[in-house]
Formats: sequence, structure tokens, C-alpha cells
Amino acid sequence: MANIADTGNILRSRPRERARDAAQRRRLLAVYVLGSTAWVTLVGLPVERMVILGWLFGLLAVSVSDDPARLKALARDWSVFALLLVSYRYSAGLADGVGRPVLVGGLADIDRAIGLGKIPTVRLQNTFDQTGTAPLWQVPLSFVYVSHFFGVLVAAAVLWFRDRPAWIGYTKRLLTLGAAAVATYVLLPAAPPWMAAEQGVIGAVERTPFLGWERIGLGIIAPVIEQGRAVANPVAALPSMHAGFALFLAVFFWSRVATPARIALATYAAAMAFILVLTGEHWVADVALGWIYVAIVMTGWSRWDRRTPQAPGPRPQSS
Repeated sequence: MANIADTGNILRSRPRERARDAAQRRRLLAVYVLGSTAWVTLVGLPVERMVILGWLFGLLAVSVSDDPARLKALARDWSVFALLLVSYRYSAGLADGVGRPVLVGGLADIDRAIGLGKIPTVRLQNTFDQTGTAPLWQVPLSFVYVSHFFGVLVAAAVLWFRDRPAWIGYTKRLLTLGAAAVATYVLLPAAPPWMAAEQGVIGAVERTPFLGWERIGLGIIAPVIEQGRAVANPVAALPSMHAGFALFLAVFFWSRVATPARIALATYAAAMAFILVLTGEHWVADVALGWIYVAIVMTGWSRWDRRTPQAPGPRPQSS
């Protein structure tokens, strides 16, 4: 009888515990929203990658605050993830300090061949003037460009919350792609089109990735991102990880989403490539190599996963 009474007490306590946990999450979420609102008001929208990572970590912590095991896993997983991202960022920024000669003319020659005698960036800027007010169609493209700084992080946060095993696969591929890019930046530093134009290697090129933001009065975003570029490497252009990460998102999620989302992902990757070439940020060759790296990394990990024995699942209970 005592056991039956104890069981009844436990069953009656569970709804109260769930209600208490839900109330706690609402309070924490309110604090999170108030803090985020204060940040945006005083500092502005977060566009620096590590700040965005902190925001996402806070939101995930609120979401799993009632589950100590998941909260502990979050702290462990995302501390390692953050450390590796910081390493990637600063390694890429320091890669030009090893003294390798910077490639300029060779990429210009490749792009000139691709453009059938004319540099694609120069051709595009002659067609779509980049010296005045941006056309309306360039506004969403500027959003696409800036999404590079948060897109892969938001996707990582959603994956961790919904499907941690998928998050592990995602993270392995993302960090492998970043490591391959850093190695290339060290071995083959390359000047982007805007820098080649400054050196007189090609015709005049304007560097205009934020022109669309200025059209809608948000030009303040440009200085914030430029501040982050103070630790970046201006000759870390080959391969383009703007293009690489955009295609990576499309390829990774392709089999996980419906047709409309696939169309959106493909459009996103193509739009990123177009805005990079139009605004003088990257050569077509940079974009192509970024896409090739994605293909190599995704294929390599897929083959590795197929060859690696999977841990056996729990055996069915015999009746």
C-alpha cells in the first residue's frame, strides 16, 4: 500500500514540476529578451561572429534550462565549438604572416579566361554601376553577403537543439572545411579583385558589399563589420569561404528539407556567388575553389561515415 501511495504522489507531483519548469523558462526567456533588446539599443545588431555565438548559446541555455543533463552537454559541446571557431578565425587572420608571395596576376588571368577576355567583376561593375546609389535588387543581396557571418552558426544552434547526432556530423564537416581553407591561405595567399585593382593589375573595381545597406539607411553595419576585419587576412581570398559556407549549407540540408527549401538553398548559394563577384570581394576562381572544397569535404566525410562501423543499438527486450 505504501508503494501505491508513493507512486500516486510522484504522478501528482510531475504536472507541478513541469509547470514550475515552464514558468522558470518563461522568466529566463524574459531576461534574455530584455538583455538582447538593451544590447541592440545600446550597441546595435550583432554582426560579429563571436557575439552571435554568445547570443545563440544564451538562447539554447534558456531552452534546456530545465534539463541539467542537456545543459551540461550544451556547455561542453559549445565551449569546444567556440574554441575551434576562434582558432579558425585567428588562424585565417594570421596566415599572411608566414611570408609567402601573394598571388595576384594568376587569378586575374584565370578569371579573364573564364570571362572570355574580360574580368567578370569588371564586366559586372560596368553593367551594374557600383559608384552611386544601389538599385533595389542589390538590397537583398547585401543581406545575403552579411548572412555569412551568422548563417552557419544559426544552423548549428538549430541542429544541436533538434538533432545532436546531426549537429556532430555538421560540425565535423564545417570545421574540416575551415581547416582546409586556412591551410590554403597559408600556402597560397591571394589578392581579391579590389586589391588587384588598387595595384593596377586589372581595371577599376569598387569594393561595394554594403552598398545595398546604404540604400535603406543601414550603412552603420559596414563599419561594424570592418572593425571585425581588423583581425582578418585581406589575402585570405582563395578559396572563398563566403561561397563555400553558403554551398555547404545547401548541400548539408538538401536531403533533410522539402523541395521549396531546396530551391531557397540553391538560390542562396548562387546569390552569394553573384554578390561576391559583383562587389569585387572575390574572383570567380575563388568561388569555384570554395565549391570544390565543399564537394571534397562532403564526399570524404560521407565515405568515412559509411566505412566506420555504427554503434549497435539496444537489443529488443524478449517477451
